[in-house]
Amino acid sequence: LVALGFAYHDSALASPHLYRVMFERSVPEFEPTPEEILFSLATLQVLVDAVGRAADAGLVPPEPAEVALELWASTHGVCSLAISGMAGPPERSRAHLERVMRSLLAGYAACGADA
Repeated sequence: LVALGFAYHDSALASPHLYRVMFERSVPEFEPTPEEILFSLATLQVLVDAVGRAADAGLVPPEPAEVALELWASTHGVCSLAISGMAGPPERSRAHLERVMRSLLAGYAACGADA
């Protein structure tokens, strides 16, 4: 899961303009349809599947889609701060991301898989 977070981080920092187009309202009058939103969220399935395997192993709660959203939100936040220059150089933002991810995963483990 941490490796997936690193891949997201590295991709975001390698292509910050694409990241902004994907997640910010670069074209204010554009409003995606519900179908377009579902299509764009299909890429999240890689993370949901990985979280599902962690859930099967008892490492995270048994709601893969919910846990994946929480991990994505945290990763996305660190990446957004990194792109805006507010999280230090890339190696520093990557260290922040690792701490956030490992803290979340430790918290899930401390609460037990049924939490």
